[in-house]
Amino acid sequence: MAREALYRGSLKVKHNSKTESLTDRAYRELEEMIVTLQLEPNAVLSETALSQDLGIGRTPIREALQRLAREGLVMILPRKGILVSEINPRKQLLLLAVRREIERLLARASATRLTEKERQQFIEIADGM
Repeated sequence: MAREALYRGSLKVKHNSKTESLTDRAYRELEEMIVTLQLEPNAVLSETALSQDLGIGRTPIREALQRLAREGLVMILPRKGILVSEINPRKQLLLLAVRREIERLLARASATRLTEKERQQFIEIADGM
C-alpha cells in the first residue's frame, strides 16, 4: 500500500447536490479524481482512507468502487486491494459520449412525465448547475 500515501490529503471534495445519494456522490468524485489523474494509474486505494478523505461512509465508497470496477476504472483484486486502472483516453471519451447521450435521452423522457411542480424543481436544479 505504498502508493496510497501519494493521494491521501490531496483530494478536493465538492458538495454540489442536496438530492444526490452518497453512493452517487462518491462515484462522481472518485471518477473525476481518476480521469483527471488526481488518483494515479496503479495507485492502491483504501476504502477507509477514501471514506475519511471524502467524508462519506465506507458502504457508499464500496458501492461506488464496485461501479467503477464494472466500468474498468479500478480493479478490485481479492486479498490484494483496489488499484486504479490505466486510462485509455480513446475508450474513456467514447464511454463519456455514450453516457452523456443516454443521460440526455433519459432527462428528455423524464421531463414529459413531470408535474408542473416537478418541472419547476427540475428548472431550479438545472439553474444551479
